[in-house]
Amino acid sequence: MQKLETYKRFCRQNPDIPFYLRYEWLEAASNGNKWGISIIEKGAKVFAFMPWFLRKKRGFTLSYQPFLIPYLGPFIFYPDAQKTSTRLSWEKEMMDKLINQLPKAGYFNQAFRPDILNWLPFYWKGFQQSTRYTYQLDLNESRQTLWNGLKDNIRRQIKKAEKNLSITSSNNLNPLLELKHRQAKKQGKKFHIADDYAKRLFDISLKNKEATLWYAKDVQNRIHAGIWIVTDANSAVYLMGSSHPDYKQSGAMSLLMWTAILAAKEKKVIKFDFEGSMIKSVERFFRSFGAGQIPYFEISKIRNPLFYLYLYFKK
Repeated sequence: MQKLETYKRFCRQNPDIPFYLRYEWLEAASNGNKWGISIIEKGAKVFAFMPWFLRKKRGFTLSYQPFLIPYLGPFIFYPDAQKTSTRLSWEKEMMDKLINQLPKAGYFNQAFRPDILNWLPFYWKGFQQSTRYTYQLDLNESRQTLWNGLKDNIRRQIKKAEKNLSITSSNNLNPLLELKHRQAKKQGKKFHIADDYAKRLFDISLKNKEATLWYAKDVQNRIHAGIWIVTDANSAVYLMGSSHPDYKQSGAMSLLMWTAILAAKEKKVIKFDFEGSMIKSVERFFRSFGAGQIPYFEISKIRNPLFYLYLYFKK
């Protein structure tokens, strides 16, 4: 509890850390499950921290990554003017101390932020790594350069949608959630994020004036698509979006994404993060906006051997 209070105070004093790592976002994302923070501090100064979450599933204790938290992993502050060798030594020292504070869960899994390039201290502690990908746009580029970077079909869809649809901003997440449920049902699935959970985090982003929610509508006020973006001091992150299955060809999602990119550029943030997807069709859509492919690490560790059996029979 003392570590959480320290971290809560730290977040109040450092509003520039990514929105998804702030105390209130992590608290809401825990959804009643246990969460905590590995933290290295000396006096009043924090040198490194790493959030974690715990839940029970089928008798196993899992350290997991909640929905709508794009990335986790260690966040390290570096002394000025470090040599490369000194920086790596510092990383190892901080990561070792953070790992030693992690809960002894039967299974651990986190997606690290893309700026974390060194996971060796985790490897040496028995963790495994798989590579995932996101796509990011450099918003320092001019609007014309960004437009030129779009694939031809995306430009055509945007121009088509601009003729037939209007974009409206909203503070009501319900229509977007309805689109997500409708889309999942069409695929024979259930939408995996609970409505009240998504609304809780959306309300936080609204309160902090970091949320942007847009809908694309036709002249009959029918919603073709919706998109939720969260923009903090450094980046704009695509958190949720969906289109109506009956209006897939209207170009609504392309227009909404382009609108979001231009709005983020107007706010002078450094990058637009599509948050990645390993789903082939989604990856192709993100890539069509001219964004760079950025790898990031998914780190895992199985402590309880019985969990291997669970994974085997789950297939």
